[in-house]
Amino acid sequence: MSIVRSRGSSLIEALVALFVLAVGLLGILAMQITSVKTSRHAASYSKAEALLVDMYESMQMSPVDNLNSFLITYAANTPALPDCNGKNKNCSEVQMATWSVSSWRSAVAASLPGGEGQIQAGASAGEYDISVRFNLGFEPDAAGAAGAVKQITEEVKLVVSFQ
Repeated sequence: MSIVRSRGSSLIEALVALFVLAVGLLGILAMQITSVKTSRHAASYSKAEALLVDMYESMQMSPVDNLNSFLITYAANTPALPDCNGKNKNCSEVQMATWSVSSWRSAVAASLPGGEGQIQAGASAGEYDISVRFNLGFEPDAAGAAGAVKQITEEVKLVVSFQ
């Protein structure tokens, strides 16, 4: 009897190697998708926080004695920008607050997907809740029909106090 040496791999070995490679690549793809989604969510949260601080600073720098001029709910329409630009045009304190709110709400809508902003009076005197609500995407809806999805909405709130 003679001994026969095989040089190379069999078809089954090649298929097993391809299967292992495919499983590894699918794992890498899943991690990449999760990474991109997490990065996008982090960017949205960062934008939301920057917008909250922006409105806080506008309220802090406002000459308005009563900051209730800044109050607005999610349901309310964004106020029109007052016509205070140009030479010899002076804005009242309330018009300046309206300008700040209008500009801020426009920035929220432009910067965040489905972005909305509101400012409400807080629980105690001189306290205000500045909130931003936005969409993060969609997820399967377990309570809905097969294949149904629901929108994921997040809200970020900054509670500030002016004494």
